[in-house]
Amino acid sequence: MSQESTIVSISGDSSDSEGDNPRTIISISGDSSDSGGDNPRTIISISGDSSDSEADNPRPTKPTFFACYLLCSLRPRCKATYIGFTVNPRRRIRQHNGVIKKGARHTKNKQPWEMVVCVYGFPSKVSALKFEWAWKYPTRSVAVKQATACLKSSQGIARKIEVVYTMLTLTEWKDLNLTVNFLSTKHIKHTKGCPPLPSHMKVQICPMDEFPCYKGTCGSSKGEHLSSRNGPEYPEKAPQMFNGEMHQNISTDLVNKKKKTRRGKGNAGEV
Repeated sequence: MSQESTIVSISGDSSDSEGDNPRTIISISGDSSDSGGDNPRTIISISGDSSDSEADNPRPTKPTFFACYLLCSLRPRCKATYIGFTVNPRRRIRQHNGVIKKGARHTKNKQPWEMVVCVYGFPSKVSALKFEWAWKYPTRSVAVKQATACLKSSQGIARKIEVVYTMLTLTEWKDLNLTVNFLSTKHIKHTKGCPPLPSHMKVQICPMDEFPCYKGTCGSSKGEHLSSRNGPEYPEKAPQMFNGEMHQNISTDLVNKKKKTRRGKGNAGEV
């Protein structure tokens, strides 16, 4: 009578290169009889290294772009605003406007929305979320409540911009390497009267597609740097940059320039 036996061989680590998807590969040999042919055996070999290359199964990269933003409703006679946090501004504004799912319920009934300003450069998600909460509820934070108690603007976009500028001068955030990015020139006028930001912080007008999370570096060499002497030009598409100490003079120049333009149009109409 022949004697049959089964031999199972298992080697060490069968996990993939990232250690997330362990697999077992079993190979069964064909002719496994011994030299005498009397004792046929089945040999099952379980290989150890069955890892996939990172190119075939890459691990998603963790986000490094953390931002807080201010929205305003474009609905006629609606002055609603919304403050939020995101790692992907382009996707988030589409969610708020109902183009894709998972928008905030607070913004659902006041669409469409536009992004007014985006503050980015936070070192972590936690840091950005703390900033968002304090910006959204300034009266609940003792430090922010005291600092914003004497602000001139009472509500709306102007108030939110004044609050965020004041927050950026406080101890908790003044040392962070942050960028205050306006999406257009329309609301830059609200920075008039705001406290000057720390000199290392940047304030710029830059379209969303030029954000670091999409382009690598925002505020590229395209366009001219804003200047407080000659009266700045504000092309909608060109990313432009200036530091926190200059913003008050620039805002004043912009307001004065708009007033002159309106007067010119009025005089032309009279003729």
